[in-house]
Amino acid sequence: MSASEPEDDELALLITRMSAGDAEADAKLWTKLYPLLLEKARAMMRRQPRNHTLQATALIGLAYEKIQNLAGRKWTDGSHLLATISLAMYSALVDHARRKKSRAPTSNDAEDILQCVEAKVHNLVDFDDALKRLEQCDAGTVNAFKLVALGYGTGEAATLLGISRRTVYRNLTENRPLVRKLMS
Repeated sequence: MSASEPEDDELALLITRMSAGDAEADAKLWTKLYPLLLEKARAMMRRQPRNHTLQATALIGLAYEKIQNLAGRKWTDGSHLLATISLAMYSALVDHARRKKSRAPTSNDAEDILQCVEAKVHNLVDFDDALKRLEQCDAGTVNAFKLVALGYGTGEAATLLGISRRTVYRNLTENRPLVRKLMS
């Protein structure tokens, strides 16, 4: 299954059963989605600094924990679930970046290395902070920015969000200057 492929009947049944609280369906669904999630997580991690300490498999695990802790977990279809998992991975990356940003360096050598890495980490944190301010106006646009930042194309983001590709592109184009302004 990919973001653009139609879901199969087994996937739809597993989602329905999982939403109803079936633990066995939950395990089967995650097993079925794992190859796709690993592909997406690896793509996300390729956009991070080389010496990033978070691995793609750990990112999936953190997203899994976030999803498991959601109250009243109900998904309408595979795209809705995949969008939720993708946004959970984004959230896990931001949480990791915030933790890394808050750590104090232990030596001058470590401080030099940390400054190089944190330049990218600060950007992710600043980006997320800007999106939170924008979210007060338009949550749909914010989710489009998050999915595109994770490496999804505008078409995939549109499919996951249930809107047209043209709408995603227009929202990103129109709001890009605002996000840049909010980050400064």
